Amino acid sequence: MGFSGAEAEQLEALAKQVEAASRHIGGVKSSLTSTIGSAPWSGQGADHFRQRWTREYARSMSDAQAFLREAGRVLHENARQQREASAADGGQTAVGGSSHKHWWDSILDAIRRLIRDQRDPKLLPVFQHGLRPEDIHQGAAGDCWLLASLGAIVTTPGGAAYIKSMIHENGDGTYTVTFADGTKVTVDDTFAPESVLSNRDKWVFIIESAFAKKNGGLRGDYMDGNSVVTALAALGLSGVQWKGVADLSDADLAAILTSGKPLVAVAHLSTPQDGAGGLTVTQGPAGEHAISVISHTGTTVTMRNPWGNNDHLVPPAGITLNDDGTFTVTFEQFRQLFLEVDWADAP
Repeated sequence: MGFSGAEAEQLEALAKQVEAASRHIGGVKSSLTSTIGSAPWSGQGADHFRQRWTREYARSMSDAQAFLREAGRVLHENARQQREASAADGGQTAVGGSSHKHWWDSILDAIRRLIRDQRDPKLLPVFQHGLRPEDIHQGAAGDCWLLASLGAIVTTPGGAAYIKSMIHENGDGTYTVTFADGTKVTVDDTFAPESVLSNRDKWVFIIESAFAKKNGGLRGDYMDGNSVVTALAALGLSGVQWKGVADLSDADLAAILTSGKPLVAVAHLSTPQDGAGGLTVTQGPAGEHAISVISHTGTTVTMRNPWGNNDHLVPPAGITLNDDGTFTVTFEQFRQLFLEVDWADAP
């Protein structure tokens, strides 16, 4: 029995839905722009609102519209390729086969690329959606130690408000970050390729930029491969500590992981060739990597990789690596995968 065309039809249907969403966003943006421009509202507050609408939010909607339009094009193209592949093998290409994996992977890669291209910090609000670990998508800089610390802090009850209090919006496209030592660093939206990739809000980008400006740049010795305890202390938290996992009893490890404090775990990244244990990566250099602890149940721990994905990690036995960078381990699996755990008192 052949399956010719089944997947292509599904792709075409999805492409049409994506294109319809693009048109809908365009219509909403045009309607809101007209309404906001003609509203009988005057004064400084109105002017500020209209400027932010034009500079940030309307442009963000335009970017979303363009992203969906391009995604529709990619889906149509993949549908065409799928029909050609199906015709070439006599209509036997089926869901679950190698051809299915090829075109699905190509769609995911295209979407990831498009999303990254849309993350221009100038187009994003600072705190509109709240401060979440999901906002963190590490760029090329080796500052997982800082980003994983931020992800751990904002999962605590007072963490988001604490980090938010560090940032002051100056109203002119610049932001002043106040550090625990009293230093104030002002940054703007200047983007470098190695910067953290902003998602919906740019608070992470601002904190990272201020750290880099204060300490010699994103590729300086301070930023490129520092320690979690340095980040937690520089962010002003008290009670900063770390322990080697091998030095902790099961009871002590469980107590730390269920303490409710901001926690970061450090794993060794090894390649398939060296087989050095920890987490295995399919590409990139071996070395240490910091990962946020974002929740626990008393028997399991949920982690989030500051990369924002787990694309180049090999799934350890019995562990599912999610596309958003999260994965859940038991305490025993935690002990097997991680070298150390770092923590501080909750803000």
